[in-house]
Amino acid sequence: MITIARHTPLSLHVVRLSGELTAAQFFAAYAAIAREPNWARADTFYIVDEDVRLKGSDGKALLDQLQVINRDVFKPLDVYVLRRAAWICYAPRAWPFIEYWLSDRHSRDGLQSEFCGGATLDAARQLFEDAEVAAVAAGGDFELLAAFD
Repeated sequence: MITIARHTPLSLHVVRLSGELTAAQFFAAYAAIAREPNWARADTFYIVDEDVRLKGSDGKALLDQLQVINRDVFKPLDVYVLRRAAWICYAPRAWPFIEYWLSDRHSRDGLQSEFCGGATLDAARQLFEDAEVAAVAAGGDFELLAAFD
């Protein structure tokens, strides 16, 4: 399942990937984000749960397709400051895919985003304030915007 949630007071989003995922779920999530540009502009924590697994797709081939869509969604955004994104991966077998996704990504790649990542939420402190990391850890005060299962 892919969920997108918003913490309005802190202007944060959390995108959570859990369980068995299909290409269709990723495509549906990107279609929703494309319809809601403010979702794409938000500082975001991407949480990859320990139980995540990809069904019926070659992971890297799917990521290549998603990179094209990602660029189409993020490139035209007017972001006046850098968007922050933390990738927190609790699934060791998914790390190679996270590394592949983030390879050659940086604040000057035209997508106005800066990234950090790690195996725990503490890794997000490179870019995010303690209160923001604490809010994500607590999980409260987030409004579910969309779910794809």
